[in-house]
Amino acid sequence: CTCRAASRSPAPPPHAHAPHRGAMSKFFAAGSSSDDSDAEEESFDENESTDNEDGDADKAAQPAPRGRSAFLKSDSEDSGDEGARVVKSQRDKRWEAMTSTVKQIKNHLKINDWVALVSDFEALNKQLAKAAAIVSKEGVPVFYHKALLVLETAVAKSLEDKDKVKKMSPTNAKALNSMKQKIRKHNAAHADALDPLRKGFD
Repeated sequence: CTCRAASRSPAPPPHAHAPHRGAMSKFFAAGSSSDDSDAEEESFDENESTDNEDGDADKAAQPAPRGRSAFLKSDSEDSGDEGARVVKSQRDKRWEAMTSTVKQIKNHLKINDWVALVSDFEALNKQLAKAAAIVSKEGVPVFYHKALLVLETAVAKSLEDKDKVKKMSPTNAKALNSMKQKIRKHNAAHADALDPLRKGFD
């Protein structure tokens, strides 16, 4: 019947289907994967920062280099401070050269090397001559006069020991006799300065 068909209400539209569980699972899975990735990156950054701090701490805890390394390192550091070094005066250079020769004289006396001592004596006198300008203002340094007395005393003691002289090589014995003549003549010229020092000098 037509009226029955018209009276029937139209069928309600189909409800929208809820999202498929599989699709939602993939969505949350993707979100979880992204969160895990961010967490891993943060953890890596923290570990890297910790490693760097530990490395710096290890470097600070390492002992300072010694021996050859320290030396090389020191030279390297000093090379940048050349401009700050104190320039020595001409006076200081002259006196240092002479005191160095005096040390050589003492060392050669210990081994009874009169050939070397003759050379040392001549070198010391040449160094004094080069310092003439300084000597004219300040006078002859006391350590020079003491060195002359040391040589004078050593020559006298060596010549007293006849057996020791006999055991010397001809070259060394000849150098000893040469020094005897040189020091006697030279010290006579410095008698005024040497005589007061001779008192109690051994």
